[in-house]
Amino acid sequence: MSRPRRGGALDLALVVLVAGVCWTRTPIGGLVDRAVDWHRGVDRALPSLTSYFVTGPPPEIAEIAEAVLAEGPEAQPLPPPPEGAAGYPEPWRTAAGHALDDAEALAALDALQALHGAPPDLTLEIYALGEEQVARAVRRARSAGAADPEAYASHRRYLAAEDARRADAVVTGTLALATVLDLGWPVDPAFAVSSDYGERVDPVSGDSRFHNGVDLAVPEGTPVYAPRDGAVSTATEDGVSGRYIVLDHGYGVLTSFCHLSAHDVAAGDEVSLAQTIGRSGNTGRSTGPHLHYVVRIGGRTVDPARLRRAPES
Repeated sequence: MSRPRRGGALDLALVVLVAGVCWTRTPIGGLVDRAVDWHRGVDRALPSLTSYFVTGPPPEIAEIAEAVLAEGPEAQPLPPPPEGAAGYPEPWRTAAGHALDDAEALAALDALQALHGAPPDLTLEIYALGEEQVARAVRRARSAGAADPEAYASHRRYLAAEDARRADAVVTGTLALATVLDLGWPVDPAFAVSSDYGERVDPVSGDSRFHNGVDLAVPEGTPVYAPRDGAVSTATEDGVSGRYIVLDHGYGVLTSFCHLSAHDVAAGDEVSLAQTIGRSGNTGRSTGPHLHYVVRIGGRTVDPARLRRAPES
């Protein structure tokens, strides 16, 4: 019995495909690309090998967010935009003012916004790295067939290691803070907060414990709204949180909604601001109908009550 022949156009095509993926989508490919540039006489820093993996905002951004939320944005007035100019848009302007803590940075962002009219992430990246470095990464991402190559998340992997670190501190940190500042409220704001964020006596155990969110006194079946556009990371249930949903709003910002009576969305769904995602309830470890609402930035919780306002329709 003869064995099937190997090789041919199909195998060659597969080899080419695998090689292309390795070159454009892996750290090894980044090193190969740099070697090609070196051979051509193009001076370029080492690529960021860690940029091929998902990263969040810098650790200190949660502390900055806590300070801004505790004092309110008006506590530290920002330099106004140039006379007659719209300036860098909100809420990114307030976020940049606090995340970068630099009046000169705001002036530079105002100038870049007027010059390019670019989206906030691209304007921040140009401020951090300069136009040439950003344009190079965008070109490489476009050549590799990346979706939306001008978006920072798409072309970050094509930055040199040091450039990626510098850009992360400016872009990801600022946009994470802006995302938190732009969150709406998950229920009608007429409903009271029945248990605050922070240390409290646990109503079930009687022990002193840290409460990582706020409890909202809402009747069972009350609509729960998405506080911002995002994706459903989790929609499941367990014995503690009951039925719960986690939304991912990007840049390391997550919101959680616990003790629901029903889910209106499933994991992987895209949601819009003020969309109904579920109904409040009394499931899990709960002493009565309520919504437990949590906001995380870079893995750390912040006080959601500082963001209390009605979601826009």
